[in-house]
Amino acid sequence: MSTRKWLDAVSILLGLWLVVSFALAPQPESPAPMWLGILMGLAVVVLGGWSQATERPLAPEMLNVALGILLFLSPWLLSYTHMGFMAWDAWGSGFVLAGIELLAVQDAFVEHGPPHTP
Repeated sequence: MSTRKWLDAVSILLGLWLVVSFALAPQPESPAPMWLGILMGLAVVVLGGWSQATERPLAPEMLNVALGILLFLSPWLLSYTHMGFMAWDAWGSGFVLAGIELLAVQDAFVEHGPPHTP
């Protein structure tokens, strides 16, 4: 199994974690953070599966990098920094997601070279 494939598997597991952890987290105020976490988790799972299924998965991995950054910034953007677990979950998961997907992009460049433009 190449490095990229196990990084994709970790990203899929992280997406499942996001869905479950945000769905089960207490919701004292607005449900927006919960839905953002669930939808981002589902998107990460779908993009991870797409990346597993393709030979040159640069697009899904770059999208997951963007989702990781957005997830990391979401406690500030949606004003839920005071919500303890949900905020720390978003910061940690976003950081890990962006990091492992950047490693996967690097691995794809080493394995196949940079994408060619027509």
